[in-house]
Amino acid sequence: AIRNVIDNDYDAMYSSQINERRVFRYPPFCRIIDITLRHRDAEVLNGAAATFAAHLRQHFAGRVVGPEYPNVPRIRSLYLKKIMLRFDRNEPIAQAKGVILRLGEELRADKGYASVMIHYDVDPQ
Repeated sequence: AIRNVIDNDYDAMYSSQINERRVFRYPPFCRIIDITLRHRDAEVLNGAAATFAAHLRQHFAGRVVGPEYPNVPRIRSLYLKKIMLRFDRNEPIAQAKGVILRLGEELRADKGYASVMIHYDVDPQ
């Protein structure tokens, strides 16, 4: 990609990038739901993220990526963890959204994780 930029070869760069996106299942070849969990205590966050990801894997198997710390793992005294779900482009995700929201509510119903904040982003830009 860098060589293509230096050479000002837009077509080659586009071809390379679009093929990578196809192989690794990124948009525009799939839909993504990004889930960000936040908490002041890194230990609580790690436990909540691991539990949430395990429950997601029970329903969505190979579609779950993470949990991982993002490039900036702490903002305004809150630690962050990200979980990503990938769905085929032609696959309806409305039913999946309901399952994901229910699992998030179940996680927060646990007293130890009640203060964990969960943010959902469908098809992030």
